[in-house]
Amino acid sequence: MPSGGVIAWLAFCPENEMRVTQFVSGGLSIAANLYLPEGEGRHPCIVLCHGFTGVKERFFPKLGVQLANAGYVALAFDYQCRGESEGLPRGELDPGAFVENVRDAMTYALGLPEVCGPSVGLFGVSFGGAIALQTAILDRRVAATVIAGPVTDVGRWLRGLRHPHDWYALLDRIDADRVRRYAGQDSETIEAYDLMVPDPESLEQFRTITTSEAPRMSMTTNLRSAENLIHFYPERNADRISPRAVMLIASPTDTIVPADEAISAYQRCGPPRELVMLPANMSHWGVYEHPTVLSSALRWYHAHLL
Repeated sequence: MPSGGVIAWLAFCPENEMRVTQFVSGGLSIAANLYLPEGEGRHPCIVLCHGFTGVKERFFPKLGVQLANAGYVALAFDYQCRGESEGLPRGELDPGAFVENVRDAMTYALGLPEVCGPSVGLFGVSFGGAIALQTAILDRRVAATVIAGPVTDVGRWLRGLRHPHDWYALLDRIDADRVRRYAGQDSETIEAYDLMVPDPESLEQFRTITTSEAPRMSMTTNLRSAENLIHFYPERNADRISPRAVMLIASPTDTIVPADEAISAYQRCGPPRELVMLPANMSHWGVYEHPTVLSSALRWYHAHLL
């Protein structure tokens, strides 16, 4: 069992406990950061799944340190076609491939001398919640999953962000793009905002993140990605995870990913499961930093990740 309780993650571990690494997935080199507890021995591992436009430098350095201080190895990485990982076209969103990236990350981590197996934990935030959920459905090596502010049915989420007229306009663009690709042309490049309709706070967050915290974060994708995403709905098979453990964390006032996404998935999950609701007036971006997310996740991993 990892040492430390809720207070442990408030400390900061030495910089040399973060190791830049890489692994192979789908024939591509996947860039990763590995966060290691101090001292010798083998520790359980948690693989971190970032969000819709995210990269490993956004939020996960802090979380990786916190998990390492609590006695876990944490592995954060860039999905293929994003950040420092290989893959073309740049910025493409392929949830099926991303799930395979996570499963390959698990295999890589379980082969490290610092990691004990045979199971791992997953942590996913926002769209990364959908990736983590689908990975837990498919891979029985996942013993404990925590998803925060999660998307659980991507098509439903994207449709809920826009007026019905705008939704059908997007579907028309996707259909036209399929004709374009059939003719041998590349999928049309689009702004991430064309898919994830932002609120004012999100616009400001993206400006800040891309200019300072994570300049490699891509804000462009393509219409093939849109088609991939609207047919990705792991929630529908969430019952297959049980008897492995799932915790869902949401804010009732999240205007980017409504709490209904987490609630609906929770209702489909079997035991052991838990739904944690954050305080009211917490935005989607507040979910990333709220201490209840960290303390709840640690409690869940301590109980279910051996």
